[in-house]
Amino acid sequence: MKKINLKKVVASVAALSVVGCMAAIPTSAASNGITLDIDKVELTMAELQAMGNKVPVWFNLNDNAGISAVEYGVTVDSRITSYTVVNSSMVASALGLSEAPGVSMEVSKDGDFSWLGFASGKMVPGKMKMVCYYVTIPDDAKPGDKFDIKYSKDNGAHLGGTADKFQIWENRTKEDILGNTVSTADYVAAGTVDVTDGYVYILPEETTTTAATTTTTEATTTTTQATTTTTAATTTTTAATTTTTAPTTTTTAPTTTTTGGSTSTSVSTTTGTGTGTTASTAKTTATTKATTKATTAGGSPKTGSGDVMPIAATAAAVAVLGGVALVAKKKND
Repeated sequence: MKKINLKKVVASVAALSVVGCMAAIPTSAASNGITLDIDKVELTMAELQAMGNKVPVWFNLNDNAGISAVEYGVTVDSRITSYTVVNSSMVASALGLSEAPGVSMEVSKDGDFSWLGFASGKMVPGKMKMVCYYVTIPDDAKPGDKFDIKYSKDNGAHLGGTADKFQIWENRTKEDILGNTVSTADYVAAGTVDVTDGYVYILPEETTTTAATTTTTEATTTTTQATTTTTAATTTTTAATTTTTAPTTTTTAPTTTTTGGSTSTSVSTTTGTGTGTTASTAKTTATTKATTKATTAGGSPKTGSGDVMPIAATAAAVAVLGGVALVAKKKND
């Protein structure tokens, strides 16, 4: 059974890719140095999940004056679960990527660090996608997380424990892949190598802010003038007619009757109005029993202890007795 030399296949495919790039890019597009830009991938959490958390990060050779020997290192974020170095068109096709590297590179991996190398008998000029790191973002990643993919000028403590590998960007041949004669160059020594690091960044969740709409309605104030109607109060005063009827008092002279030592005095008073209405009738009858004993020696009359008379009755009796005495004296005269 015949074995397939994958290195030869990859080299052939890479050469064809480079030729295609050369045909598409004018010679004037090449610069006097090297510019390598690593992708800065920014995507939403939904987009990341739709990709199965697998993100391709390309190394883009945007300025290339012509190379035949290249070496450099790459460090991926330690939180990245796994990564695959897409170093050929065959690997790119196997992963279902729509783009492929322009050259084939050797890869040595040491954890999150890897060292890449490319060598060719002929110079390869022009822009290209040089290599791709197909990284797997962890499931617990969240919006705002950033995963760095950084360029390294040497291998540091990786791959042997000492820094014995350093970046190389050179053209060591005098002929390009199209048969043209070219000059050798060391771009690192010339200081014309410019590299920018890349990353995968999960965008924060969008916050929709609805601007508050304030509607101001101008207040319309209607003032109605109050009309006050004052009606003068008419006061009718009717003079009160007062009829006063002078009371009529009829006094009947007291009648005194003396019978056998007993004296009775009757006083009758009638008060009424001129209309014939009797307001009150008072009749006072005072009966005075007086027992008088005549004394020839001018003695004073005596009143028994059981016959106490009222003061008014006594006065009336004295008046009667006085009148009787006066009549008796006249007869004697």
